[in-house]
Amino acid sequence: MASFTKQEIEEQSPIWNLFQNGGVVLFRKPAILDEATNNLTRNGYRVHAIDCSRCADEPSALFAIVDSLKIPRYQRIGLDGFNDLIRQIEFDGCTGVVVVLIAFHRFWQAFPKYACHILDIMANHHRSQLLVGNRLLILAQSEDPSIDEQIGIIGGYKPIWNSAEWLRKNRDL
Repeated sequence: MASFTKQEIEEQSPIWNLFQNGGVVLFRKPAILDEATNNLTRNGYRVHAIDCSRCADEPSALFAIVDSLKIPRYQRIGLDGFNDLIRQIEFDGCTGVVVVLIAFHRFWQAFPKYACHILDIMANHHRSQLLVGNRLLILAQSEDPSIDEQIGIIGGYKPIWNSAEWLRKNRDL
């Protein structure tokens, strides 16, 4: 899939909005996330949801993502290996690939530095995949309405909230 066409921008503006400001978009309310993922699925994106609340340690988060993407993996995995494996995401037969990190705040609370590295790796792959015509997007759902301030810069950008929750008041702040 090439870059967004003018027609796609006009007809699929909610999807275009997700891609505009970096590879990681934050969501608080599950209903808004569900609406976005349903829209992405309807438009040919392959959506992979990972429940981060089930990740008991650092490697289990990496395994959950890699397994969801159906990438063959090693018995052990670290951040360098994860980075290498993410390069193998398959984009054939779809508009793009979306990784949804549900309850990301739970993993963030337990392993903040490691969680930041995971987002950084994914955000960097978002950018490199766009350069070769592939669309990779990461959606992170968090019950923490100010997690963006804690995460800081990843992949060269600060993760942003989706357009429905961009305003602080829409996240109950």
